[in-house]
Formats: sequence, structure tokens, C-alpha cells
Amino acid sequence: MTQVELAMSLKKPQSYVSKTETYERRLDIIELQDWLTVLDTDICSFLGNIK
Repeated sequence: MTQVELAMSLKKPQSYVSKTETYERRLDIIELQDWLTVLDTDICSFLGNIK
């Protein structure tokens, strides 16, 4: 999924996704849940993949 596609799904500008990817901004837990929903991933699976 491209930044543009993700941004459109989140109803946010592409710069929002870009700034998040480059650590210029952080996601809060609500935003993280929105991203995971769009990416069809649940939070338990996401956290289970963090090493």
C-alpha cells in the first residue's frame, strides 16, 4: 500500500503518513488502531510482531 492509498483510507493528507514514517510525528493509540483497521491487522498481532 502506498502512502497516498493509506492516507486516502485514513482520510488524511499524504504528508500525515510521510511524517509518521519518518518519525516527525507519533501515533497515539487511537490513531494506531485506525491504521491497523485500514491495514486489516489487529493490535495483538501487531504487538506480537514487535521484537
